[in-house]
Amino acid sequence: MKWVGMKWVGEGSPREAPPLSDPTLPPDSAAHHRSRPVPGRLAQPGPGPRTRRRPPLTHRTPQLRVSGCLRSSGFPVVSAAGLQKPEREGERERGRVLGGPGVHVTEGGAGRLWCSHDRGAGSRGGGRAGAATMRSSGQGCWVLLISVGLCCVHRARPRNVLLILADDGGFESGAYNNSAISTPHLDALARRSLVFRNAFTSVSSCSPSRASLLTGLPQHQNGMYGLHQDVHHFNSFDRVQSLPLLLGRAGIHTGIGLVLQELRGAGVLNDTLVIFTSDNGIPFPSGRTNLYWPGTAEPMLVSSPEHPKRWGQVSEAYVSLLDLTPTILDWFSIPYPSYAIFGTKTVQLTGRSLLPVLEAEPLWTTVFGSQSYHEVTMSYPMRSVHHQNFHLVHNLHFKMPFPIDQDFYISPTFQDLLNRTTAGQPTGWYKDLHQYYYRERWELYDRNQDPHETHNLAADPRYTQVLELLQTQLVKWQWETHDPWVCAPDGVLEEKLAPQCRPLHNEL
Repeated sequence: MKWVGMKWVGEGSPREAPPLSDPTLPPDSAAHHRSRPVPGRLAQPGPGPRTRRRPPLTHRTPQLRVSGCLRSSGFPVVSAAGLQKPEREGERERGRVLGGPGVHVTEGGAGRLWCSHDRGAGSRGGGRAGAATMRSSGQGCWVLLISVGLCCVHRARPRNVLLILADDGGFESGAYNNSAISTPHLDALARRSLVFRNAFTSVSSCSPSRASLLTGLPQHQNGMYGLHQDVHHFNSFDRVQSLPLLLGRAGIHTGIGLVLQELRGAGVLNDTLVIFTSDNGIPFPSGRTNLYWPGTAEPMLVSSPEHPKRWGQVSEAYVSLLDLTPTILDWFSIPYPSYAIFGTKTVQLTGRSLLPVLEAEPLWTTVFGSQSYHEVTMSYPMRSVHHQNFHLVHNLHFKMPFPIDQDFYISPTFQDLLNRTTAGQPTGWYKDLHQYYYRERWELYDRNQDPHETHNLAADPRYTQVLELLQTQLVKWQWETHDPWVCAPDGVLEEKLAPQCRPLHNEL
């Protein structure tokens, strides 16, 4: 099997389920995927550094770069392990950072944040390893920059990672053919990156997405079911071993770091893996808090100085923010530990390192999604799977109206929908509020034919085989990730019984 143009040809052993075809159309008549942002033709990359093998990491000397930034709405951004607090007096501890035992964040004047390391808390076995809590500084910030540095005795230079995370970001860049906005720096990054066309967040909510990104675990497994701040007060489980914790154990330190031009000026750009993406979908109808395409599709650029082969190219591989923890661990040659959060169930990452994709296009066609809350009042658990052009959403609380978050409610867009609905006027949207609020239990869409996801195929007998295949894939992933909702809504999980899903006979 080989990659020709934008598809695999020949025979081989794909890693995922067999390809699906539309049972109502001939094989060669699938419509073009119209609503995906299609990256434009990127400039050809210039000569890059030679690809080199990473030597074994036998000794590490930590390096430190720190400053801080939080977004204004209070959703936690996750910072560092093992950082030293600046010598300032009168600053009060405000919480704990996702990343390991004894790591705290302190809020200073003018919204500045510093991290400190409490060795006492970190020395207690079974402490709050990976617990995620943080309060807002009240200062606005559109992107979170996390830099990770490593220095080894066998390397002339440190190995670094720069993660750039946009908040509620969409495809507003020239790299994704958006001509309404000028993004010269992102476009320059795209020319030395692999641009992913099918990247998705696993959860369309701010705190849960950040926690999932930095643990490699979906929200139902890491415990950050909804927003962290204020009355919502969701946290990741105490025993979760997050990426900052694992990096800290390996002698690698994280902090808010240098941007691209400064990396180049400091002479470390050619030792830095750069990743750009967003936490969740845009804050519009069907966007953030939804598992529909606008709520989960993300931009993603991955630039490796050691993998220039695919700079300026576009990947069709289906990838997830759950892949970023495995990618960064792979970059530093750090194995993922064997441990359990509860009982004896060993935690295993379901994401994959993206570094091999920087060398050759894989046949990756499946990603999963899981959402349970946003705000504490918004209990509407959903699970989803994208497989090739098909998208399946399971709405567990389908008898309830879909909840609306406070930020979205006061937005001009939603207020216009409300005003038009109460006045009996057309909404000017491809849905009305009744369709948006009330959803079927199973939603199956063919995005090649239905890019807005308005024609539900779940009840169409011609798609029964497709539906059953995606349902099987989804429930398998739920069991693998220890999803407490795996038996819902018509069953209850009883782990000491067999079978573990016990029927409720609740007429669902």
